Formats: sequence, C-alpha cells, structure tokens
Amino acid sequence: MSVSPHVLTESGHDGTAYELTGPKALTHEEMAETLTRVLGRPIRYVRISDEDYRQTLLASGASEEIADASVDANRYVRSVPSTVTSSVRDVTGREPISFEGFCRDRAAALAATS
Repeated sequence: MSVSPHVLTESGHDGTAYELTGPKALTHEEMAETLTRVLGRPIRYVRISDEDYRQTLLASGASEEIADASVDANRYVRSVPSTVTSSVRDVTGREPISFEGFCRDRAAALAATS
C-alpha cells in the first residue's frame, strides 16, 4: 500500500513532509541498468554539462531565469548524497518496495512512455 492513503485519511500528518525512498540508495547508472532489465531494451543515463542542460532548456522555450534556476537546482541535487529514509515504514508499517519492484509493477506504463 502506498503512503498517500495513510496521510490523506489518518490524523497526525498535517504539515508533515515525508522524503519517500526505496530500501536502497541508487545511482542513475544503477537505475538505468534496472530499467534495461525490466523493459528488455537498453536504457542509458547520460550526464550532460550544466551549460548543455541550460541550452537545452532555452531551446525548448524556457526563460533565462527558469533555465538558470533549473541548472542551479540540478547542481544542488547532484551535490547531496543519496539517502534512505524510514518514512514508508513509519507511515505504512511496511517496508518500501525496491526500485526494480516499482519498475516491474509499472512496466507497461514505462514501456509506453519511453
């Protein structure tokens, strides 16, 4: 069961922010490997430079302010180590599913959008 039914129907969650994670911290490369296994076709993670990212955003119609803010946010996210939290277990009483389990449960939708 997901976290959302609990926080929407049970008391004690108002004003609380939960960082939801699976049971293991993964790199982007590990996520791509998992998606490759689940979808049965190659999925690669390609890291691009901040400037290439900015130029891609500008070319897609983003303003300079939005592009710069997105680059800054992306840079910040890359600088923060991945963590695993107990939030799913704390809220639901169950262990979180793995990223691979999440992908397998949604394989049809993932295949349709990629």
